Amino acid sequence: MIGPASFVTFINPDAVSSNIFMFADDTKMFKGITNHVDRKLLQSESDIENLVNWSTKWKLPFDSTKCKIMTLCHNQVTSNYTMAYTESTVTVIAKSVLEKDLGILIDNELSFTEHINMVTKKANGIMAVIRRSFICIDYKCFNLLYKSLVRPHLEYGVTAWFPYKMKDIEAVEKSRKEPLNKLNSKHICTTLNDLQG
Repeated sequence: MIGPASFVTFINPDAVSSNIFMFADDTKMFKGITNHVDRKLLQSESDIENLVNWSTKWKLPFDSTKCKIMTLCHNQVTSNYTMAYTESTVTVIAKSVLEKDLGILIDNELSFTEHINMVTKKANGIMAVIRRSFICIDYKCFNLLYKSLVRPHLEYGVTAWFPYKMKDIEAVEKSRKEPLNKLNSKHICTTLNDLQG
């Protein structure tokens, strides 16, 4: 583990005023924009240009087609930002409203509705496979399958995307309770409390 830690320590860009998070080959830069001066700083005088210069210096160029700008605010007033490795190759950074980061879908309103829809659909799909695979299943086996295959999808990163809208809360709760509702007495006899324990 000394190698990766030393790598990040030595090549960490220090000439950038924005906050930067680096993970493997991903770099995320973010800054609070309150006025036009902040926008100008982000583009030309320090951040994006310095980040491009840093990547050139360390021979780790960014793929400008994969770089995205996401604005998190209510009015969604955005500026155009560019990346330029040379004067002839200036690329306008694409705007995005939905990005996947470490398995979590993040939208520009931070509602996480798309992520909740994705995890509930995945959990319901796995439950359907379990139901189709077993004619009769005992409590221990079902409990093990549910806790190892279904629950992780509903609980991964929940501190980041915890639902606050009623429709999203109902969607998650439905995914947690539906397994018992769809399993009839021929399949299994258990209670919701046993599953949640």
